[in-house]
Amino acid sequence: PLIAGAPTARRPAGLICLFTWAILPLPVAQGYYPMLFLIITGIAFTPAVIAILVFANKRNYRNAQKLVKIAMFAGLIALVVSC
Repeated sequence: PLIAGAPTARRPAGLICLFTWAILPLPVAQGYYPMLFLIITGIAFTPAVIAILVFANKRNYRNAQKLVKIAMFAGLIALVVSC
């Protein structure tokens, strides 16, 4: 972001969030994790992705960064609970 600018950095970051959200069902579909993993991550990550994209669009990067950390923690909890 320091070299390319914030708008240029926001696009790939948003795409990475959307891509991560889109591939959430893959471990369940391949049989690596039970359906509980998808339910927990879907409930925790879907609103977080929406809020992250809204905060980033409003240039409220601190709140977006906090939500990314919370979403990562929720994903770790989903891994522990579902295994």
